[in-house]
Parts: sequence; C-alpha cells; structure tokens
Amino acid sequence: MDSNSKSTVVLVTGCSQGGIGHGLCCEFAQHGCTVYATARRVETMEDLKGMESGALRFYTIRTSLGIHTLQLDVTDSASIKAAVETILALEGHIDILVNNAGTFCVMPMLEQDLNIARQAYETNVWGPLAVIQTTVPSMMKRGSGTIVNIGSIAGLNASPWAGIYSSSKSALHAWTHSMRVELRPYGITTVLVYPG
Repeated sequence: MDSNSKSTVVLVTGCSQGGIGHGLCCEFAQHGCTVYATARRVETMEDLKGMESGALRFYTIRTSLGIHTLQLDVTDSASIKAAVETILALEGHIDILVNNAGTFCVMPMLEQDLNIARQAYETNVWGPLAVIQTTVPSMMKRGSGTIVNIGSIAGLNASPWAGIYSSSKSALHAWTHSMRVELRPYGITTVLVYPG
C-alpha cells in the first residue's frame, strides 16, 4: 500500500448479492478499504448501493460505507477499460484486484453446447486475464499490488457433468501460477484461492 494513500483501494469482480465477491467486498470495507464492487448488472448489487454520489463518464457511482458499485463485464474489453480508468481517475491507484467473476457450465460432455462452453471460457479464463492486463500496468508503475484469482476445487478434481467448468478453472490455475513468477520482480503478489 502506498504510504501516501488514506486507504487500500480494492477492485472486486463478480459481486452479485449472495456470492463470494459480495461477501469479500463487505469484509474489505469493514477493514477500512475503499472498495469497488463490480458486476455485469449493477442492480444485482442493489444492497451495496447507497446514496448516489455522482457520475463519471457513463457510470453512475453509488457508495455505501466505503463500497462503490460499478458496471464491469469481464467479457467486454471496453467495459473493463472504462471501469479501471474510472477507479484510477478517482483514486489514483488500485492496490488489490480480486478476480471473482465466473460462470457455471453443467452439461454432459457428449451433449455440451459448444457456444455455452466458449462463453464459460470467456468468463472464467480470458475475462480475468483481460482484467489483469488492464489493471496491472498501473501496479507495475508503483512497484506494488496484489492479484487474487478465485479458482475452485473443481479445477483440481473434475466431476461428471462439470467438465467444461472444471477445465476452465484448471486453466485459470495454470496461468495464475505462471503469472505469479512473471510479476514477482515488479513487487506484485499473485494469490490463487480454491473455494471448496
């Protein structure tokens, strides 16, 4: 954390009510962090919204107890860029990025709709990488930062009817391990979490 910063700035993807990202936002806020909760649809984070505090570009930012909500679709590069630029314009930096957004894909492999499978990979594999590629350059300039990728025990132990989901999480795990080594020289810590 920058010694000149008043609080740690955290960006969390996939923060719909009832999920891991939502809970993480509340926990970070309780520890005094400035939190940016994001989701494809802002209305899924309704309980995190407070009073309207203003607008920047095409985003309406709402805040409550240090939690701000923004629209961010991890499969849309323009959405990622706009959200990250908004946070950097307001805060000057991002200390922690939590890649939590993900989607399930449950179907027998022989009946798997390949378009649905591709969408799962877009969300679970390429989406987090795209968010990192947009966020990390600012961390590299500061020489510090933390990336947390939310994997899954399913990425270690595939089960019937979840082959695509499991393989997408395995892919996330593999490139997270590579990235950890690549980013270490820049003062960036990379963490992989396996919810079970």
